Amino acid sequence: MNRDEERFQEKIEANMGFDDGNPDGRAYRQVFQALEKPPHYALPDAFADKILQKVEQKEQRSLRTTYAWLVAGIVLLIGGCGAAVVLTGFRFEVGFLRNMAAYKGLFAFGVAFVLFLHWVDKRLIHRHDPSR
Repeated sequence: MNRDEERFQEKIEANMGFDDGNPDGRAYRQVFQALEKPPHYALPDAFADKILQKVEQKEQRSLRTTYAWLVAGIVLLIGGCGAAVVLTGFRFEVGFLRNMAAYKGLFAFGVAFVLFLHWVDKRLIHRHDPSR
């Protein structure tokens, strides 16, 4: 809004006379006169209910679409993994786990350390966070 428009608006709001020969001034006066009158229409009684119903229908449709894409993605992922196993001749072997038997203490320390960090996080860092 430029300065002339602000001046027109201030004069109209203050009911001060100004040059009606100016087309902008007449336009502003007509706009403000139209805004002073209440609208000549009424909404139906069930208007809000219809809007809510449409919103709920769109949300349900969107949710169904999201689940359909999720299922399609899971099916394609499993199918792709199956095809990769069949085409490459993959065989799962757990021989590497035998070598880890010597590191039982290190594994126990790692589990204990992660649990300790989780406890510290809950007790000290996020204790005042209401979202957790």
